Amino acid sequence: MAKLFPIPVMPPRMPEPTVQRDYPISPRENFLRALRHEKPLWMPNTSFGLQFVVPPAYKDAPDFTIKTDSYDWFGTLYKYEESQGGPTPMGNVFEEIGEWREKFIFPDLDKVDWTEGLDKYVKNPNRVQMAHLGNGTFERLHMSEGFENALCDILLEPEECHDFFTAIDNYKIEAVKHILKHYKPDMFGHYDDWSNARAPFFSEETFKNTLLDSAVALADAVKNAGCHYMIHCCGFMEAWLPYIVNDLRGDLLEIQSINDIRMILDVYGSK
Repeated sequence: MAKLFPIPVMPPRMPEPTVQRDYPISPRENFLRALRHEKPLWMPNTSFGLQFVVPPAYKDAPDFTIKTDSYDWFGTLYKYEESQGGPTPMGNVFEEIGEWREKFIFPDLDKVDWTEGLDKYVKNPNRVQMAHLGNGTFERLHMSEGFENALCDILLEPEECHDFFTAIDNYKIEAVKHILKHYKPDMFGHYDDWSNARAPFFSEETFKNTLLDSAVALADAVKNAGCHYMIHCCGFMEAWLPYIVNDLRGDLLEIQSINDIRMILDVYGSK
């Protein structure tokens, strides 16, 4: 008999504070001070200090508002699972990395109607505007061919994976230009998980040979556009900190408390 185990789900977000405070500066300006390495007047809080910018025209991810199976614009199938509270990618686009040029079709971003839903977008002037860049670069590999195949390919086919990741991040760079033109965010967020709860999914050598070059190009595009950059990485990810801090030059890092936060602040806090 198969062993059953519960799937952990994300807890609900902290509720909005009901107390109205008379701040000496806006929460947005306070948050930006921290990002600029100036002294904020109080500790910024991402739950209340950020407004997510998710253009409806950007179909990189499934529609989380519907509780049915769905597709993104790459043809990735997402199965909705009620017990999990969300969609799961089925790895249905290609079977191995050598097929990506034939089977992975990129959208023409110049033909996308980026004004879709723009009239309903109400910017909160008291919050930092952060545009979400959708699914991460390594995530896109295992979403397209399944996790086991992705872990094999990134180890055995590093050149093909490097080319695939470059194409993904070049697509994201183009998306940054369109989102910036229409929504004018303060910051972009890139969410890509490179580790599990105990260790990285791959070695630093593999990372440098496959993901690093295009990750730097994407980060540079965001920073050169005058925007801040938030990097999200689940799992035990301390091995990636030198690259995130020194190569990607992230302004904000979203990680889990299984990492040594005190050490990270002591070693990298000044950067």
